[in-house]
Amino acid sequence: MAETNLEHTRILAPFDGVVAKKFLNAGDFVSPGYPVVSIYDPENLYVTANLEETKLEGVAVGNGVDLDADAFNPRFRGKVIKIGKATGANFALIPRDNSAGEFTKVVQRVPIKIAIERDDRWSKLRPGLSVTVGIEHSEGE
Repeated sequence: MAETNLEHTRILAPFDGVVAKKFLNAGDFVSPGYPVVSIYDPENLYVTANLEETKLEGVAVGNGVDLDADAFNPRFRGKVIKIGKATGANFALIPRDNSAGEFTKVVQRVPIKIAIERDDRWSKLRPGLSVTVGIEHSEGE
């Protein structure tokens, strides 16, 4: 029984990664399902650009992208790999109540996933950095 209890103290990550944040410290008690650490895969970094719906025309999977990261010069290059199927507001935790009939038009944003081309600065990239994107318009792939 002691071996079984000891096995319940092990934490296994689903992939090799980097610990970005610790939520608990050694000796803390944790219940199943409670987050212990937040990790990311440094080999799978990408940019998510929330593009206004009015700027979607001409954006397609495969389009080239200029990525201007505040922390780096010169710019990175990338490629659009996914265009979201819904706006971020569509999945809001507290959706807007429109039962009274009033309506205010708000420009929605669609998430665009962009792969980053690797270069010698790749290892210095970190999740959460500020990036401005310039997407080339074409028919894509």
